[in-house]
Parts: sequence; C-alpha cells; structure tokens
Amino acid sequence: MRKKGAVTRAPAVAGTALALAIAGAGCVTQGDLKNQARALETTIDAQGRAIENLSREVEKLRASVEGRGRGTGVSSAVESPPVAQTPPPPAPDQQVNKLERRIRELEHTKSKSTEIGMTLSPEGMSTETPGAGGATTTTLAAAPEPQQLAAAALPPPAPPPPPPPAAIDDAWRREVAQEQAVVGAMAIPQRSEYLGALDSLAHGDCASASPRLATLSAGPNSPLSDNVLYWQARCAASRGDVKDAESKLDELVSRYPRSDKAPAALLERGKLLMRDGDSADARTTLSRLIKDYPSTTEAAQARLKIVEIEH
Repeated sequence: MRKKGAVTRAPAVAGTALALAIAGAGCVTQGDLKNQARALETTIDAQGRAIENLSREVEKLRASVEGRGRGTGVSSAVESPPVAQTPPPPAPDQQVNKLERRIRELEHTKSKSTEIGMTLSPEGMSTETPGAGGATTTTLAAAPEPQQLAAAALPPPAPPPPPPPAAIDDAWRREVAQEQAVVGAMAIPQRSEYLGALDSLAHGDCASASPRLATLSAGPNSPLSDNVLYWQARCAASRGDVKDAESKLDELVSRYPRSDKAPAALLERGKLLMRDGDSADARTTLSRLIKDYPSTTEAAQARLKIVEIEH
C-alpha cells in the first residue's frame, strides 16, 4: 500500500550545533537572541520546504510505478535500430526508498532540534518571560563558567598556619644565655616572669615571649623596662616590622642612655639601616655608638660595620 505524505511537526528553537554554541557562550544580549531566533526560523523553514519537495517527488515516483504496472506490455513489431547501450537508471522503487530515507533524516534532525532547543537552562527547562502584549520571549539561561564550576568543587581554604618561630642565630642564643645568667643572680621583682620570657626567646619563640614582655613593661619603675624594649624590638625585626623595631630601639636609647642595653640597641639599629640600604644613617648611628660607648664590645663591632659600609 502507498504511504501517505511527509510528516509535519512544529519547528523548534535551535539546531544541535547552534544550541551547544549558545549554551557554551554563557550569557547573550537581547540582540543576539533575536538574530539567533531569525537564523533558526530560516533554517527550520528551509528544512520544511525540503521535506515537502521530497514528499512530492515520492508521490510522483509512486504514481509512475503504478502506471507502469497497469501497462499492456505490447512490443512494437518493427525492430528498432540498434542504439548505444547506456547504464539503466535506478529502479523507481529504489528512488522512492532513498527519498523516504532522506525525509526520515530531515524529520529526525527537526526532532532533535526541538528537544535541544527547548532545553536551554541548566535545570533542563526552557525559560520564558512575558514580553510586550502578553507574548512570551525565550530567555537563554547562562551556563556556568568552567572556572565557577571548579571553584564550587574546591573545599574552603584552610586557615593560615601560625607564624613560625623567629629565625635565630648563635649570636642571638649567646645573648639570651648571658642575660639569663645575669638576671638569675639578681633579686628583682618579676624576675621569674622575665626568665620565662627569656626561655621562650632562647628557642626563637617570640609569639610566646611577647605577651610576657608586654606585661613586664607595664610597671613605670620596672628595672627590666630597658631589657623588655630591647627584646620587643628584636622580635619586631625578626617578623619584618622594621619601623616598630627602630622605634623601640630609639626609645630605649632615649629613655635609658646609661643602660647596658643602649649600646646593643644602637648596634641593632645600625644593622637594620644597613639591611635597608640606608648607608648614610647606618654610618651615623654606628659612629654615635663608637663615640658614646667606646669601650664596649658593641663599639668594636660597629667599627667593623663602618669598614663594611665604606667598602
């Protein structure tokens, strides 16, 4: 029996390749949506016309086949002159089958366009918003960027680790050990608290020593105020806070010029200035140390530092 003509279906909003391109683009403008809609309508109209043309061709071929079947099959009595043999054309049934396959392919393409075009949002549903006059306009949902997907999959950042102990050297350890010996033989208030702070400093643990040092410096007449200022400055320098270190060293020398920590404070300040590349101020600070405290070990070290600056 003869099959009826082409199957007609409502056109969809996007072809396979165009829908994938829209989804990967992220977000589009209203002008882009209009251009894409016009392009889709043109493509779908062309597909519909092609299906109709192919359906008509199938009808013609089927009519031709049926007409041949009803022929009498009478051959002419007069022999025709021999003619050059040409390859026979394909049988009408083969042409009909080929055209029907082509129609099915076009219908399958339109069906896929409908399924993909109507599934534009990440949730698998098309999104429609009311337009002017109550009409609805299809809005393309923005697909998440790969960077956003990766960021959502990452766990929250871990809290930063605690700061490492201050970098100490042999000179630092010797200085702490000497001070522990001196303070341990003195009968002064808050001696045990200061020795506890020195024990932390011996391991380069300024984080544990700093609260104890702050408590010791609270007293107005504490005999350890100059020592506390010195080690607070050293800890500030070890964590990179040079301005705070220089400020405390200057305060120590200004408030306690006769302290045994004053020469050490000037030497440390000169070293910090040299580290920052301020050779002029470093030379001035070291020269003051040599002038005000000429017989100290720190003065001898200051002379070596000046030579280092000049060369």
